[in-house]
Amino acid sequence: MFALPVAAAAATDAYDAHTRVTLLSENAAVRPGGTLRVAVVLEPDPDWHVYWVYPGDSGESPRVHWRLPEGWTADPKVDRPAPVLHLTPPLATSVHRGSAIWAQTLRAAPRPEPYSADLTAEVWWLACKEECLPGTATLTRSVRIDSEDLRDPEAARIIREGLKGSPDLSETIRTQVLMSPRRVELSFRPTDAMRGEGLHFFAAGPGLAEASAPQHLTERSDGTYVLSFERPMGAKATLEELKGVIGPREGATRDGQAAWIDPVAASDRSEAPAAAVLLAFIGGLLLNLMPCVLPVLSLKAIRLSRGNEPGSLIAYVIGVFLTFWSAATLIFLLKAAGREVGWGFQMQSPVFVGLLSQIFGFVGLSLFREWTPAGPVVTPGSRGHWAGVGEGVLSVAAAAPCVAPFMGSAIGYALAAGPAESFAVFGSLAAGYVTPLVLATRSPYLRTQLPKPGAWMVRLKYLLLLPVIGTVVWLMAVLSRQVTGGALALHAAVTLLAIGLAAHRPAGRTAPSKIGVPLLCALALGVLALGAIRSEGSRTAGPGGADGWRPYSKTALQNALDEGRTVFVDFTADWCLTCQLNKRLVLDTPATEKLFDRYGTVKMRADWTRHDTEIGAAIASYGRSGVPLNVVLRRGREPVLLPEILTHGALRRALHDPPAE
Repeated sequence: MFALPVAAAAATDAYDAHTRVTLLSENAAVRPGGTLRVAVVLEPDPDWHVYWVYPGDSGESPRVHWRLPEGWTADPKVDRPAPVLHLTPPLATSVHRGSAIWAQTLRAAPRPEPYSADLTAEVWWLACKEECLPGTATLTRSVRIDSEDLRDPEAARIIREGLKGSPDLSETIRTQVLMSPRRVELSFRPTDAMRGEGLHFFAAGPGLAEASAPQHLTERSDGTYVLSFERPMGAKATLEELKGVIGPREGATRDGQAAWIDPVAASDRSEAPAAAVLLAFIGGLLLNLMPCVLPVLSLKAIRLSRGNEPGSLIAYVIGVFLTFWSAATLIFLLKAAGREVGWGFQMQSPVFVGLLSQIFGFVGLSLFREWTPAGPVVTPGSRGHWAGVGEGVLSVAAAAPCVAPFMGSAIGYALAAGPAESFAVFGSLAAGYVTPLVLATRSPYLRTQLPKPGAWMVRLKYLLLLPVIGTVVWLMAVLSRQVTGGALALHAAVTLLAIGLAAHRPAGRTAPSKIGVPLLCALALGVLALGAIRSEGSRTAGPGGADGWRPYSKTALQNALDEGRTVFVDFTADWCLTCQLNKRLVLDTPATEKLFDRYGTVKMRADWTRHDTEIGAAIASYGRSGVPLNVVLRRGREPVLLPEILTHGALRRALHDPPAE
C-alpha cells in the first residue's frame, strides 16, 4: 500500500508474528499543552494480513493501549485506512493488505518547564495467512517538551501517505436506510471518487451485515446509488446502531473513495410485513389461475360436483396450510445452512420430479376408475379426512413450479425476513390459495347452480383427465433434462408397470386383501423407479444458447454492461410452466426478435432447471425467490423487473426507456 522507510532514530519498532510494528510521531518536540500526531504502523510480511476495526466472519482487530506521562491525554478518535474485502469461502473478512496505520492525537501536559516525555504504546494484533498468529509489542517514543514545536518531516509524510483514502478523514455520506429483519438498503449520493468503483459496505460491528453474503449495487436515474445486503439471522441492531464504511472492495487508494455512513432521514419497513401479507394473499388467489395448477383445478372440480362434507373440506385446507408452512420451514433451514433456494426449488431435484410424475399418474388413474354416470363408486364420507389432507398436499406440490403475479415479491420478502414474518406471508399465501374453493363449496347460491349428477359427468371426467395426462408428459420432459437417458427410460417403464398393477383389480366391491397386494407391489415398483433416477446419475441442463441467447454468467453480464449494451436476462427453468408460456407467447416470437434487434439488446438466459448457486444468488439480489423473472439492465440504471406473466407491451416499454445521460 505504501512504503515505510522508517529510521531507527525516528521511532521504536519491534517484530513479532510475521509483522513489523513501528511507533511514529509527527513531532520531535512540542510546546506545553500542545498536540502532536502519533501512529502505530503494522507491516505484515508478504501474503500476511492484519484486520480492520471489525474483522467480519473471523479474526481480531488490533488494539493499542497508551501509557502516557501524568497530565497527558489521548483523543479517542482513531484514524485508519479503509479495509479490503478478503474472501476465503465460506468466510469473508475485512483486512488490511500490506501496511496498516492507526493514528491518534495526543495532548501534552501544560507543564511550563522543559522535559522529555516517554510515550508508550502496548499493541496487540492477529496476523494471518493460512494460519493465524497473535502478536504483541511494547513501543516507546521520546518527545521533547520545549518552547517551540519541532516537526519530523519524514514521519509526517509516512503518516500522511498511510492514511490516504482513510474514511476517518473524509466527510460522512448522508445515507437513507431501509431495514427489514433480514435485509438493509442504503441509498446515497456517492462522491466523485466513488463512481465507477465496486463499492462494498464494511460493517463496523456485529449484527449489521452478513459478511459472506453478496452485496448488490445499482445506480438510479437521479445519480444516487442503492447498496443492499443481508443481515445476520436474528440480528438485533437498530438503525441508530448502524455504523460502517462504504468503499471499494479492494481498498481506497485516494481521498474520497471511502467514507463512513451518516444514516439521516432513515426509516424502517414497519409497514412492509403487512404489505407482503396482502400481496401474498392476492398472489395465492391468482395462483389458482396459473397454468401449472390446471390439473389441481380438475381435483377441485370433482370436489364441487360431489358436494363433499365440511370435514373433508377442512382437511383439504389443513393440508394446504401445513404444506405451505412446511415449505417455509424447509427453505428457512436451507438458507440458514448457506444454500441459495427459493420458491419451486424442489423441482430442481430429479427424485421429486419423478415422484410427482408418479403421483399424477395415479391421480389420472383415480379419475378414470372412480366415476360412473350415477355417481362415484366411493362415497364422499368413506375416504376419510386423510384423503382431504393428501389432496391439499398434492395441490401445493403441483403449484410449486408457478409464481403468480404479486407472489414473487411477497415470497422474496418472506425469505429475507425472520421466521415470524415468513410464516405470516406463507400462511397468507395459503389462505388466498384455498379461498376460491371454500367460497365455491360453502356458498349456498353457488351450490344451487351446480348441475345434478348425470351423464355429463362422464364427459367431464375425460375432459379433466386431459390436463392430468399432459402434466405427466410434461414432468417426464422435465426429467429428461435432469437425468441420463437410461435412468429416464427405466423410470418411465417401471412407473407405467406400477400404475398398471394398481389399476388391475376387479370392478365393484373387492376384498381389501385382494386390493392391498397389487397396491403394495405398485408402491414397491414406484420406489424402485425413483431409485433408478437417483443411482444412474444426472445431466446438467443445457446452456440455452440457441437463437442468439447467451448463457447467463455474472462476468458475461458485466462485460455487456461495460460495453454500454442493454441486457435482457430471462431467469427460467424447464419445470416452470409460466416460463415456458412466456417463451412461447412472447420471447420466442418474430415480433420480440425484431424488438431486441431494434434496441441492440443482448439476450441472456439463466437456466435454473438444476441447482445453480450463482443464478440463485442473482435471483435473490433482485428481491425475488424464484422463476419466472425477467430483467432489463443498463449500466448506471436501476434494473427494470417485468411482470411474471410477460407481455409484448411491457417488454417494449422496458426496452424503450432511454438510457441515462
